[in-house]
Amino acid sequence: MGYLKLLFGFQGRATRLTYWRFQVLQVSVAAALLILASFGTIVGGWLGAVPLACLPLLVLTGFCITVRRLHDRGKSLWWALVFTFGPWALIAPSRLLGPQTPPLAIVAAAILAIAGGALGLWAWVEIGFLGGDRSDNRYGPPPSHIRPGDFFRIEPAR
Repeated sequence: MGYLKLLFGFQGRATRLTYWRFQVLQVSVAAALLILASFGTIVGGWLGAVPLACLPLLVLTGFCITVRRLHDRGKSLWWALVFTFGPWALIAPSRLLGPQTPPLAIVAAAILAIAGGALGLWAWVEIGFLGGDRSDNRYGPPPSHIRPGDFFRIEPAR
C-alpha cells in the first residue's frame, strides 16, 4: 500500500497500536510545525503562516486513521463524524450564555455540555482502547499481527 493511500485512504482497518503510533507521530509533526511557525513569525512576520498551511493535511490524515480504526470496530465513517463534531455541537450553546440568561437556559446548556463531554469521552474509549473485531467484517479482514519492522500496518479491504 502506497504512503498516499496509507495517509489519506479510508479503506481497510487499523489496530489500536497503529492508531496510537500514528497519534504520537501526528502530535510530533504538529509540534514541529508550530515551532517552525513561531520562528518564522519572529524572523519574517508573515513567514510564520507557511508551516501552518500543512495543518489541514495533518487533520485530514488524523481523520483517515480514525475512520480506519472505527472500521476495525465495525463502525462506519458516520461514527467518525459524530465523534468529531458531536461534542462541539453539544457544547456550543453554552458559549451563547450571557449575564441576562434565564436559569432554565443555563441548566439546559450545562446538561448539553455534560453530554458533549460524555460523547467525547466515549469516542476516546471507543477509538483508542476497545479492541477490534477478531473476524472479518464489512470493511475487510482483521489486521495481521504487527511485526517488529512494521510501524504502520493497515490491511486493505478486499
